[in-house]
Amino acid sequence: MISIGNDIVDLKDNDSDLITYHNRFFSRVLADEEYRFLIDNRSNKIEKKMFWTVWAIKEAAYKAIKRIDDKAIFQPKKYIVSENFNHVKYQDKKLQCIYDINEEFIHVICMNENIKQMKEENKIRYFTEFIDEKKSPGLNVRDRIKDELKAFYNLDIDLLFKNRVPFYELKNQKYPVSISHHGRYIAAAFLVD
Repeated sequence: MISIGNDIVDLKDNDSDLITYHNRFFSRVLADEEYRFLIDNRSNKIEKKMFWTVWAIKEAAYKAIKRIDDKAIFQPKKYIVSENFNHVKYQDKKLQCIYDINEEFIHVICMNENIKQMKEENKIRYFTEFIDEKKSPGLNVRDRIKDELKAFYNLDIDLLFKNRVPFYELKNQKYPVSISHHGRYIAAAFLVD
């Protein structure tokens, strides 16, 4: 089964300021090898973008794993991110990752398939955009996905959920969808045929 997960971090949101977090938080979230490549030896501090990239990869990987294993739980320290951020391991599973990092946000997508090939073949659709403040973030991202699906297939397609995991159905086949929102942003990633 092909699975996909995504996560977004708004770097301008107050929650993304690392000063507000105690060292115990980092020790509960980061594996030893991650801590080693994240710590700046000169300042003995963790760089903000690097930490939130690792966090977003762990969240995106959890969303992808949860689709495959509904008993999976989010224990961040058990999701081991590679130093170059291109994959993450959880137990016996290895997921590939792509990401967009800029001054405003970090958006990560993880898959249990060759993500770069799927992207080249246009089998992955994704977006990141500002939240429409007239709607709740969850409703905003779901409506936006439905708009994307309608534009791609020229059909009205409903977003469905099983155990809180989103997907859509087309011609009796299920396609995974991953949604996220944080601060000022919504994001999603999903597969198309």
